[in-house]
Amino acid sequence: MANVTRSFLKNKNSDFNNILDSVATLSDAQTLSGALTLSSTLTYNSGLTGIVMPNVTAVTALAAAGALAKNTTYHVTDTDAAAYTLPAAASSTAGDVICVKYIAILANGEVHKFGTAGEFYSAASCVFSATAAANGQVFASDIPNGSSNDFLNLTGATNGGVGIGTELLFVYDGAAWRVTGNAYSTGTGADAAVGVAFADS
Repeated sequence: MANVTRSFLKNKNSDFNNILDSVATLSDAQTLSGALTLSSTLTYNSGLTGIVMPNVTAVTALAAAGALAKNTTYHVTDTDAAAYTLPAAASSTAGDVICVKYIAILANGEVHKFGTAGEFYSAASCVFSATAAANGQVFASDIPNGSSNDFLNLTGATNGGVGIGTELLFVYDGAAWRVTGNAYSTGTGADAAVGVAFADS
């Protein structure tokens, strides 16, 4: 018999075979219907792929330097130099996500720094950036060394970037923060490449 509800087992037919068919375990390939509430931490060993994004119903304006909160989406309106601190590994959980979207242009020569001193970016990180566009749009990439790079620096440049549409996605993998994203140019885009670089604090 197929799995049945608790009410059915209690009031209609509590045959042992029905009970066995209705028990969901981690080794069963079963489908759970209805709302599922977890009262503790869900730990997985395999089979879960991709990133489950938080259910974002609002965004937070990022208008000044400060600490970023996990599972939050930010719209960057800050155009001056600033440092944005990621949550410490000790207070983070695998699957935590931070999304940063630029809706303003970073001013020429100003630097936005993302990271936490002494906590290195995952070597699986990769940020693409627009290069000088005089001969058409071409992208470069930058990746951290995985052993000493604890900050991602974005530097503004006239007719270079960092421009509107730039987006960074930070995901904590259980051991380190991983960042991926694209940095776009601004103005003509022809004068300079968008400044994206992983660096040591």
